[in-house]
Amino acid sequence: MQRAKELTEAGPEIVIETSGSNAALNMAVQALKPTGRIVAVSWYNGANVDVAMNTVIVKDAELVGSLASPNSFGPVLRYMASGKLKVKPLITHVKPLNELEDVVKMIRSKKEMRIKVLLKP
Repeated sequence: MQRAKELTEAGPEIVIETSGSNAALNMAVQALKPTGRIVAVSWYNGANVDVAMNTVIVKDAELVGSLASPNSFGPVLRYMASGKLKVKPLITHVKPLNELEDVVKMIRSKKEMRIKVLLKP
C-alpha cells in the first residue's frame, strides 16, 4: 500500500481488485486516491463483504462490481485451445506494458475503436 502511494503521489486513481480477498479490498480502499475508483472483479466468499465504507465516502470514491464467472476459466481455455472459440478477432490492439499510460488515455478518449487491448510484458 505504501509503495502504491509512493509511485502515484496521492494513491492510485483506479484499483482493480481480482483476488476476492476482503483484506485486499480494504487495502484498495486505503490506498485509493480521493475521487478514485475500485473495480471488484472477483467472487467473494459469503453473502457479505466487510469494507471500510466510511473511507469510501470520505474519499468520494466509487466502488464498482463487475460480473465474475467462477469456474468458467477452464472450459473457456479448453474452447480456445481447441479452436472452437476464436479470440484473435477480438484483439484490436497489442501494446507493450510500458505503454500502459498511453493505452489508458486511448481508452478514456473513446476516439479509437477497440474491443480488447493486449498488454505484453
